[in-house]
Amino acid sequence: MSTPDSATPHPPTLESVLRGAWAAFHPTQPAPLGWLTHTTTQIQTYLREHPTAPPPHVAPGGNAEELARWRREVWQALREAAATNDIDVDAADRILHAVGLPGLPRR
Repeated sequence: MSTPDSATPHPPTLESVLRGAWAAFHPTQPAPLGWLTHTTTQIQTYLREHPTAPPPHVAPGGNAEELARWRREVWQALREAAATNDIDVDAADRILHAVGLPGLPRR
């Protein structure tokens, strides 16, 4: 059962990161008046205007040939990752099962 104490901690706020950065570079000086607010606003404005996260990759859905190619690529990528021990074979099988693909061959 989840309790408020066991909740995952929230990531630090932008303001706390900026305060920490200022303190790291200028440990004996207080931040200039308005610096924190101005810098936070400028960073947030920039991030709104220039999204940094790439759009999520979505499997093609319209063309059956594209979907079949995508499924082959996913299966082959997981097979190669399992063969080079980049991913556990059981984990690869669980991923393949989740997307409706056959499991990897076992020796």
